[in-house]
Amino acid sequence: MIKKLGDLNKEEKILLIQAIAAGEVEKDYLNDDTLICIEEKDMFLGLMMAGSQVDQYSQSNIICIGEAQKTKKAFFDRINA
Repeated sequence: MIKKLGDLNKEEKILLIQAIAAGEVEKDYLNDDTLICIEEKDMFLGLMMAGSQVDQYSQSNIICIGEAQKTKKAFFDRINA
């Protein structure tokens, strides 16, 4: 599921804190409009959402944590191989 920062449950907040501590997410990108992809299937939807944002005033930060981050890394590793 893709959620806004304020809608994360306790477990998801822990994943976010771990991602920040590991350097996978920069705290500067986090605000009320940030969309967070958590599950593997959400990563592709998040990429499509990010790619469709053409107006600089309507852009939201979209970040991946947990399984979505692992999938994103594997996806881009294959593209760049």
